[in-house]
Amino acid sequence: VSPDRPVRFVVEGDPGTVSSPTATSMAVVLNELLQNAVEHAYPIDGGTVRLRLRNDGERLHVEISDDGVGLPEGLSLDASSNLGLSIVRTLVTTELDGRIEVSTTAGGGDAGHGARFVLSVQSADEHHLPPAIPGAQIVARPYDVEELRRLIEGD
Repeated sequence: VSPDRPVRFVVEGDPGTVSSPTATSMAVVLNELLQNAVEHAYPIDGGTVRLRLRNDGERLHVEISDDGVGLPEGLSLDASSNLGLSIVRTLVTTELDGRIEVSTTAGGGDAGHGARFVLSVQSADEHHLPPAIPGAQIVARPYDVEELRRLIEGD
């Protein structure tokens, strides 16, 4: 990106609360997709990259779109030899138990199209929990400071 090709970023929505492993994997995915938009969408002029976020409590929905020159014809995530897109596909579909869709949007830059990536991933990290132990119970309750002191000191 240069001053001759300014790129504006617009972030809309709220990702809500996600687990640490989900946040870490999503940081890699978003970094790769946003970097691709900056590097490839605007060879002549600048434009706008949008990041839309929505969390429905079970899934995090993310859309990254630009108004640039569009995607290479015939681009397929499954057949892509691009290392960055391969990493994105692997993280989304395996680590994040998600889906990713790629499309071209109308009304973009010089070619009349932009790129659009839509992701839907688990926001809760249930697939990373250890397997349940038959008969085990987990009981969680708040303790106050005095109760903790008594437990520690054995009173």
